[in-house]
Amino acid sequence: MTLEARTSAPPSHQVAAITQWWKRPAVEWPALLRGFTTAHYLTLVAAFLLLLYIDRRQWFFFDEWEFLATRGLGGQSLRLFFPHNEHWSTIPILIFHALYAVVGLRTYIPYIVVLLLLHLGTGYLLWRAMLRSGGDGWMATALAAVFLLLGAGYENLIWAFQITFITSTLCGVGMLVLADHGKERFGVRDAAVWMVAIVGLMSSGVGITMVAVAGVVALLRRGWRAALVTLSVPAAVYIVWLAAIGHNGFYATTVTKGTILLIPDFVWKGLTATVDGATGLVGFGAVGIVGLLCWLLYHHRDATRLAIPFAGAIGAVVFFVLTGLGRASYGIDQGTAAHYIYVATALLLPITAVIASTVARRALVVQMALLALFVFVIGHNLHELASQANFYAGVKQQSKQQILAGAQLIASRAPLIGSQPDPRFAPDLTTGDLAQMLREGALPNPTGLTQTNYLDAQLALQVDIATTPEVPMSGAVTVAAGGGGFLQRLSNGCVQATTYGANHYLVLRFTSPGSVRLSSPATEVVQATLQMPPQGGQSDVRNLSFTAGSPVYLSGAVGGDQVTLYLPPNAMQICGGSPVSATAG
Repeated sequence: MTLEARTSAPPSHQVAAITQWWKRPAVEWPALLRGFTTAHYLTLVAAFLLLLYIDRRQWFFFDEWEFLATRGLGGQSLRLFFPHNEHWSTIPILIFHALYAVVGLRTYIPYIVVLLLLHLGTGYLLWRAMLRSGGDGWMATALAAVFLLLGAGYENLIWAFQITFITSTLCGVGMLVLADHGKERFGVRDAAVWMVAIVGLMSSGVGITMVAVAGVVALLRRGWRAALVTLSVPAAVYIVWLAAIGHNGFYATTVTKGTILLIPDFVWKGLTATVDGATGLVGFGAVGIVGLLCWLLYHHRDATRLAIPFAGAIGAVVFFVLTGLGRASYGIDQGTAAHYIYVATALLLPITAVIASTVARRALVVQMALLALFVFVIGHNLHELASQANFYAGVKQQSKQQILAGAQLIASRAPLIGSQPDPRFAPDLTTGDLAQMLREGALPNPTGLTQTNYLDAQLALQVDIATTPEVPMSGAVTVAAGGGGFLQRLSNGCVQATTYGANHYLVLRFTSPGSVRLSSPATEVVQATLQMPPQGGQSDVRNLSFTAGSPVYLSGAVGGDQVTLYLPPNAMQICGGSPVSATAG
């Protein structure tokens, strides 16, 4: 053998060693067997601090105003047991009102802290459930870490209103652990399941699924009698509430034959979106769900021993079936909503831990592959969470500044005709509610307000559209056609704005308070902005709705406003204004 041959080719025993390395058995890491518990607690602390930092710019948004503004504020009825949409929400309403009594709206941090503590509690109980199901300690810790930073379920991590879903999910996971026992007689744990179940039901509709999941655990572990006992009291409580008052929340929910036919697609869409979103591996969802189903069928004889994983997997399907009854009619893509992915992920984690632990015990190379996958998954979820938090923080801060600018208008006793300080993102908040909050000192200091914020508030509160004029039609409004269109005089004294090009807009200048009548031949949404010459600047866009053939009145409460309407192709008729440069009809 030449020197070159001897130096370029490794000895045969080295080749064999390299080949056998990939087949080495999984590492047991005996020195670290107890370390996963400490690691999990450190993960909880780190996740709390990181999430609190990510959420530092969030503020009150959309449904939260229903809890804050229409439930007991200013002497209104608390309606403590009245549903929010179809959800029984007594517990979240109490939480919001307790926080409002202490900090008002001066800071959002306490609301977020409660949300995050509930979320961390859910993560901890999931970790316990995974260990109880036979998952390896480090595998359970890693999966719990993914859940704690679940960017795919970002809505539940950046929006305090989702105390509703998280409380029900927390109670559901707690019921999984409590119901997983083999004692034949009714005991303290069974009574605890009842109490936790009722709290979950009183927090959101997710509680229904969670009660069913607890019933499945009892069924698998102790049989039909135990399952019926587990379901009995929570079901009775919910039925009484539903019959007495809860049915009022289902006025907008209509289940048709078409809705039922969409349920399978809705369930499949929701399950695959959960796997895709949680892992960041687009397209993996279908493979993952089919693989999970095959594993469950193959190990069906172990269902009694693996009651929690089996019940969780069944519960994920039940959850999307029940959700689909109310949401499938809006399209099956509704099943991909982040707050649904959060719940489904929690339900699927125990079975994921069992399967992943089994696979990880096979070989070192599998452990290395899973480690790389976990690093990728956590990075993906953290990026998604930070991106969504940053986007919604911008939206919520703009809403906050507009609402605070509206409060300044109220405090200055300016003339107001609009009833909603922010109709886009706070539809349940009225000027009366805001005035009450102002009197109670519940609002934060209005710092950093810009001219755009004030124009947004003025467009919402000093310009309005209604079926009757809110300010007398004094003829103090001039009407001019912008680019892409012209005005044509009509025989009835009105003018018609006709579009012949793109980006046609109409300019209405209120020289003093007044109203004009507008009518459109088609049902459409028109974008409007507000300027106040000569200061310059322009508000953000507000959408105004028009119904075909139904005239409405656009009113301005103060002089000097200039409202620009960006018109669609259909002609619009304007009455009561003084046209500028109109042609004869």
